Amino acid sequence: MRVRQQQEQQEQQQQQQQQQQQQQQQQQQQEQEQEQEQDCTAWGGRRGDPDMLMDPVGGDMEEGGGSPLTPPGSQPTHQLSFDAACKGATGTIALQSGSGDFLWIPFKEPSNLLSCPGPCNWQPAAESVIEAKHCLGATVEGGCVLHVWYGQPQQSKAPGGSDKTVYALKRSAPFECSTAEDALTMQQALQRRSCWWGRETPPRLLVVANPQSGKGRATSLLSSVLLPVLRDAAGLHVTVHETQREGHATQLLAEADLTAVDMLLLVGGDGTVYEGMQGLLSRPDWADAARVPFAHIPGGSGNGLAASCGLWDASTAAFCVVKGNTAPLDMASVIQPSTSKRYYVFLSVVFGLWANIDIGTEGQRWMGDSRYTLKGVQQALSAKPYPMRVAFLPAQASSDGTPTSAAGTLRTPLLAPQNSGSAADIAAASQQHRENTAEAGTGQGGPGGGGGGHGPPLPLLTAAWGNDTHSSASSDSSLQLPECVPEEPGSLPPGWQLLPTTQLQMMAAYNVPFMATHACLNPQGLLSSGFLNLLYMHGLSGLGGRLQFTDMLLKSEDGGHANLPFVTSEKACALALQPLCTDTWMVLDGEVVPNATVYVEVHPSLVRVCVAPGFLDE
Repeated sequence: MRVRQQQEQQEQQQQQQQQQQQQQQQQQQQEQEQEQEQDCTAWGGRRGDPDMLMDPVGGDMEEGGGSPLTPPGSQPTHQLSFDAACKGATGTIALQSGSGDFLWIPFKEPSNLLSCPGPCNWQPAAESVIEAKHCLGATVEGGCVLHVWYGQPQQSKAPGGSDKTVYALKRSAPFECSTAEDALTMQQALQRRSCWWGRETPPRLLVVANPQSGKGRATSLLSSVLLPVLRDAAGLHVTVHETQREGHATQLLAEADLTAVDMLLLVGGDGTVYEGMQGLLSRPDWADAARVPFAHIPGGSGNGLAASCGLWDASTAAFCVVKGNTAPLDMASVIQPSTSKRYYVFLSVVFGLWANIDIGTEGQRWMGDSRYTLKGVQQALSAKPYPMRVAFLPAQASSDGTPTSAAGTLRTPLLAPQNSGSAADIAAASQQHRENTAEAGTGQGGPGGGGGGHGPPLPLLTAAWGNDTHSSASSDSSLQLPECVPEEPGSLPPGWQLLPTTQLQMMAAYNVPFMATHACLNPQGLLSSGFLNLLYMHGLSGLGGRLQFTDMLLKSEDGGHANLPFVTSEKACALALQPLCTDTWMVLDGEVVPNATVYVEVHPSLVRVCVAPGFLDE
């Protein structure tokens, strides 16, 4: 009996020891799996599939002889390839010739060339690829561990019904290379192929960030999104300036040395971009400055320009900057005779209803977006008109599609070609222009010459109201604009027209489609149409009028208001607006200016702006 009891005790002890060993092994395995899962976690907090490195390659690799760095049975079509280990498997990382795609090709048989960073029970993994069009470069950690960064496109619908593509920023699983030199060589090859706009040297970015935009979001976007992608992964040269006060962005871009800048990045809301444009286009060398492409990184509350360019969020904007696609953008000069000031706008000129809903609710910001709804209801119930006199010069198209004015003035882009293109092409052309003008000794007041300090010429306003083709609104200008718009059509310059009434319940002049990320107020708008869309409404009265007014407001976010029968639109390449009331605001791109007469002229394709890949301005 005693012997049997001792045997049972020994068996129990052995079972306990085995259970403890199994528990320890399970715990170690869980810890290893957790470490691997963390390595495969998508950048920005999104987790990737732990069973996949990237998107699987479609189809099988071609059979055939291979080089020593090529897995058995595959075709040697790689521009660059190295042995590596990843997730317990060994294989080859390669940059494919022609396409520039990054490939992970696991060996079909275990290799003893490298140690496995994960569990060493070798398991074959799927062939994987990151396409060059999605690649954002790479980072190297610990000397020889390579992470490839990429943007994953996600489709949805934007307000107004257009397709909306955003890019989630992701990072691959770790690839352990044989040597630090292999990892660095692959990193630089990926950056040069996918991130440097076709150049041999990294593009140079000048960033102006407004830390006050979006309740301080701009600063956090710099550290959490922009610098990790643009500087660390893509290898771009990034110089950052943070604004210290109102108007500082204007000063920074008015004084910056742009000869060493390939793209400007304005981080904040539309107000930050507005300030930047005032500085950029008021420079003595405005013509050269306008050739430097810029990107709006959405960090404010509105972000209308970014949305109009397909840069829906900061991650998408960072992706688009790395890819370097640009398109021409119309700008407009706004001149105010009473203040002798000239402004530059890219979004809108607004007086009356929309100004009241926007500026009139500044004191209720604590309510969030509901402040706009409440103010809209108040406006609809009153159906109040805001008297103003508006004259405009209708835009027409010539036989070749070039925008002209109704007065017969041919209007061609001042600086930029109409088609979209890469930032590299634009930067090269700008540099050549600077060198040519410097050699010729032309231009005044700045590096490489430009517009003599007067800003873009104003041929339409000059033909109508003056005779100075290079006039600005400075106090010594010979362009004398009247402070009162003529009341009778017969008193207007040739080709100009008056809106049918001064009792306008809604009037706005729009350039681009979106006034905010969620508001497509100008559904027919383009970045470079050569004209502004005038939308106006009048004559709504009684209960039926109030219901129509409400219908217009409800349909305005997705652009449906533009199709209502009581909303009229006109295409204008120039206009004059005289306020006839004082209970509202004159607003340019969301910024208040004095409540006085303004004259507006569109400059077709004056600047270039960063847009999403595949962007079509049509």
